Amino acid sequence: MRPLDAGCLKTTKWGLAVGLLARAQDLESCKQTFQTEIARKCKARLEKNRSRLFTFLDYDGVPWNNNNAEHAIKAIALLRRDFSGLSTEKGIREYSILLSICETCKCKGVSFLEFLQSGERDIDVFAEFKWGHARRADASVARLERPLTATACRQK
Repeated sequence: MRPLDAGCLKTTKWGLAVGLLARAQDLESCKQTFQTEIARKCKARLEKNRSRLFTFLDYDGVPWNNNNAEHAIKAIALLRRDFSGLSTEKGIREYSILLSICETCKCKGVSFLEFLQSGERDIDVFAEFKWGHARRADASVARLERPLTATACRQK
């Protein structure tokens, strides 16, 4: 990801950052001694990590929260809970590959099952074909332009 100047970033991101920065500065200038151990630890942690809290402002496309990463590992966490040691290393590796493909298909708005059935190895190529095919008026031309699948190659 490339660093950007302030003009490229979304105004909502800047609004959020300004609010957070103001709160962080208020915390820093706060002379109050906190009564609880939790509050003191929280203040110390915020002061320690202050320089890293706003790194997301320097790059376009970097969210201010961690929702994408948490969503990405949710399926793995559920699998771990459900299987609780009953699977093999090979099974976990194969499941992880399929899960990765499934999540990518979901993000790109492509049917996971249709992608697997197509035999295509590149999700972007499949998505382009799928959406391009839907926009074409002449279905026969679309069939001629369709990428060959492994099944189609064996039949020739």
